[in-house]
Amino acid sequence: VLASWGDEDGLLLFGGRDDALPHDTLWGLSRDAEARPAHRFLLDVSATRADEGTAIRSMAVRWTTGGSGHVDGTLTDGATLRAWQRGAWTDVATHAAGPDSPSSLCWVLHDQEPVRAAWSGCTLDDDGDALARLAVKGIASLAVRPTAPAGDRDAVVTSDGVEVVVRYRLPPQD
Repeated sequence: VLASWGDEDGLLLFGGRDDALPHDTLWGLSRDAEARPAHRFLLDVSATRADEGTAIRSMAVRWTTGGSGHVDGTLTDGATLRAWQRGAWTDVATHAAGPDSPSSLCWVLHDQEPVRAAWSGCTLDDDGDALARLAVKGIASLAVRPTAPAGDRDAVVTSDGVEVVVRYRLPPQD
């Protein structure tokens, strides 16, 4: 079901029939020139049995992706890896791969522990506070999107795979 919403570029969409969602879910779709599609990945760290006493040492992300958008009417390839940190999306790694030739974006969040050689060449972020928040919250929210906006055309993002490695130490057992 489609209906006009907001300005002339907006659509109101019915959420569909999915037992996991309420049947009255409505979605607003905006065709803003700065809009970009995205793929989102949620990591439930609580599945590791981590709790407030757990020391998360590092989280490494390798996302094989590509994207494209338009800058001043010119097709521009590239994708950006983003992480939800301190209540906002933060760009953590970028490359210039297009949707037809995806390559790896890589980011390692660590607490000064030596980073394994397998993750060399990645964007490194030494932020022990972020790791502590991850241990308490239990959820890591990541996304990729085209580096360039849609502009007056479409933007595209593709994903071939996501690898996330969390290194942690459980507290001693009594």
